[in-house]
Amino acid sequence: MKCTEEQHQGIVDRINAITNLLSVDKFQGAIEFYKREIASFVVWHLGEEERFMQGVGYPDLEEHNQHHKWIIDLFIKLGQDIQDKKQAKPALAMFTGWLYLHVGKRYGEFY
Repeated sequence: MKCTEEQHQGIVDRINAITNLLSVDKFQGAIEFYKREIASFVVWHLGEEERFMQGVGYPDLEEHNQHHKWIIDLFIKLGQDIQDKKQAKPALAMFTGWLYLHVGKRYGEFY
């Protein structure tokens, strides 16, 4: 399956949901949503992306897959380590920054 803008929009929608929960002081709900929705969706999306890249013969696939492993490990650790709203905001900013860079990845240019 080709990675689509709908998948990227799904990540954006999940970031917005967490932002909304944090804005109304539902910190515990935001953390639970992060663990339940963000982690599983990103793992699924990156798996789809790896299959797509393999299918088109992307030349730097192994290096890119190592980056995926690192980012998945980081997101899981963030979900485990966040204890309060003050810690959640930098994690959300990091996640949003990663998404911005991720959507413009060079494999799209290769394809």
